[in-house]
Parts: sequence; structure tokens; C-alpha cells
Amino acid sequence: MKLKSILLIGLLILSALPAFSQFSQSGTDFWLCFMQNYKESKPSTSGTITGPPSSALTLTLYISSESKAKVEITCKGENYSTSLELEPNKMSTVMLPTELQITSNNVKSVQGIHITSDAKIVVNALSSRLQTTDGFTVLPVQSIGNEYTVISRPDNEGLLSEFAIVATEDGTEIKIKSDDIRKASRGINEVNEIKLNKGETFQLNSDYNKNTLNDLSGTIITSNKKISVFSGHQCSYVPEKIMACNFLVEQLLPKNFAGTTFFISPLSMRSKYSIKIVGQDENNILVINGNEGILLNRGESYENDALNENVTIKSGKPVIVTQFSQGNRNGDSVGDPMMLLVRPESIYQMSYLVNVPELPSFESFVNISIPKDGLAALTIDGVKVDTQKFNEFYDTTMMTGTIKLTPGAHIIKSSVPFGISTYGFGSFDAYGWM
Repeated sequence: MKLKSILLIGLLILSALPAFSQFSQSGTDFWLCFMQNYKESKPSTSGTITGPPSSALTLTLYISSESKAKVEITCKGENYSTSLELEPNKMSTVMLPTELQITSNNVKSVQGIHITSDAKIVVNALSSRLQTTDGFTVLPVQSIGNEYTVISRPDNEGLLSEFAIVATEDGTEIKIKSDDIRKASRGINEVNEIKLNKGETFQLNSDYNKNTLNDLSGTIITSNKKISVFSGHQCSYVPEKIMACNFLVEQLLPKNFAGTTFFISPLSMRSKYSIKIVGQDENNILVINGNEGILLNRGESYENDALNENVTIKSGKPVIVTQFSQGNRNGDSVGDPMMLLVRPESIYQMSYLVNVPELPSFESFVNISIPKDGLAALTIDGVKVDTQKFNEFYDTTMMTGTIKLTPGAHIIKSSVPFGISTYGFGSFDAYGWM
């Protein structure tokens, strides 16, 4: 009887653990896809697509593990498969066929990419054209879910807000709901229902109208089985009309891993940054750096394009938060827009394996948000980090600092859970991932 009681208490304790004990960026089973980066053709005679012609596309995976690992990568729809073996703490680069990029809109395709391994790995994906690049951390199946809120930017000059879905199981029933019908794409009603099988994909673009700014942000996606969801923009100005545009993408966190507390710090080499917050519940109040509360209902957005300081966000209910670098012509003359999904405090981890891509003329960095009592134990690749220049967030014991990183795999550790954002800037270009 006593043993049963102990087991019951143990189960209760496990169920009460915070989200960071359940969430992980490393895993053995991943599903992803590549949304459309910029466009595939020269401007049409109708003038609906403007800007320069597209340049050559590259699709790249960066994969690493803390142990030896055998990795398989497949895309059934494009009859693609490859395998590789990883050495511990060494990043491997995999160039994928460009046919794996989704270019269709509001129709099903079979362009889901499946990655499996015999040991835990970390995967990042990068889509790049000349001066229009961005990437994302690929989440393992254990860290995806059944409900998502899209976060994007308004369309501009015929370049569109977009999101994409990958089914991880057969018989996946999906509902897509937009509270504002203007956000919807050609042919989609206020509630759109689709059915996907394993590996099938569905990409949706906003409906271009030169007289109206359409933005898919706030669209609610629900499903009966786990799905991977990606959100961003074919090439967005940040802020609006500040050149130049850049491809934006992140893999979204499901609602069960959305958070209520966020810490954001300035980006290296840049004077200002932008944020966007999308509500997932009604009657939610946001407090930013202790200022007067902001009402944010489900599907509504809050934006700020004039930030140059550390920001603490407190929300009464879970929200999705993104940080954007700004266009090269905001006065910095370096980089361009990129999209960073801000990690909520509830899924901070004590250790990260970080992949840094080798990109010509890019400099890469990691922003670290960490409790003060974890500074002394903070290391990168086993070397203690100099934290003398770390500074405080508003009204907390949280600290932040920026470290420059070289290409390759890096292990960042401390004695307490902390958050990171990895990013880099080149000539009229940028990338970032959670």
C-alpha cells in the first residue's frame, strides 16, 4: 500500500513539472517543409508581382548531435532520400533539392520532409536566395501540437504573408479560421477545412490587393493530430516601406507551449528592432516594461517598431511573440529583416546544442537571457563566458548578453534554465532562429 502511495505521489509530481521539462529542441523524429522564398519568376505584365527577378535558391539543413548518430532524410513526394552519420558535437550540412520548396497556394502537395535518427539530434533549416535569407529551428514531433496561431507581416508589392502545414499522420483533419476575412487567401472561407495524410503539405498565401495590406497573422489552425506549422513572409519590409525586404520564416510553437513571460534584448550591430505579439485568448492584458496594460484579444496583434532596449513582457494569458531585425535602410546600413520566435521563459532549458551556419560575409551571434544566479556557471563549449558586460532586464533578476559565435556546433550550458536566440547579419541579408 505504501509503495502504491509513493508511486502515485511521484506521478503527481511529474505531471506538475513546468513546461521546460517537456519541451525539447532535440529529438529523433522531425517533420518540416520549406515555404516559398521570394518568387519564382520575373514580374508579370499585369504588374501584380514587382521587384527584381528571383535569384538561385538554396535549401540547407544543419544537423548536429552530442553523440554519434545515423540520420535518414526523405521526401516521398519528390522521391528524395539521403542518409548521413554524425560525429559528436560536429555540425553536418545537407544541401536539399530546390524542388522541395512549396510554390503552390491553397492546395495540397506532398513536400513534407521527414528526418529520423537513432540518437537525439538538433536540426536547423535555411532557405536562401541572394540577399533574401532566413531559417528556423526544426522542432521534433514531441514538441509540436494541435493548435497554432499564425504570426506574419502584411503583404507588400505583391510579396505575400504565408504559412504552411505538414501532417505527421494519416487522416489529419485541419481547420483554418481567420477572424478577419480580408486576411484570407483566394478561395478560402472564414473557416476552411482540409484533410492531409502523412507527409502532405498545405501552403496558404494572403490575397494580394494593392489597395489593402493583407496579413495572415491571427489565423487559428487546429487539428485532430499533431502537425508542424511554419509561418512568415515571401519577402517583407520591416518596418513597412523601409528597404530592403527579406524572406521571413519560423516554425511555430503550439499553443500548449506558448508562454506568458518573455525577455527580449537588442540585436548586435543593429540600432533598433521590432516586435509583434499575437493573442491566443480573449481579454488578455499585456504589460511591457511595467507600462500601462494593453488589451489583446484572440487573433489581435500588438506591434512596436522603435525598440532599442531590453524588454520584459508579462502577459495574463499565453501569447506568441516575435522579434524582427529591421531593413538595411533604417540607418544601420547592415543586415536586413529576419524573424525570431521569442522563446517563453516556461520552455527555457539548462543546455543547448546550437548550429551556426557558414555563410559568406555573415557575422553570427547568440543573445542569452539568464537568471543572475546562473551567470557564474554559464559556459560555451566548456569555456566560462565573460559576463561582465551582461545587463539587467526591467524589474527582474534576469540578465542578458550577446556572444559572437563561429560557424559550427556549440554547446551552451548553465546551472539554471535560460533562453537563447541565434542570428546573423550579412550584406542586405540576415537569418535567425529560436
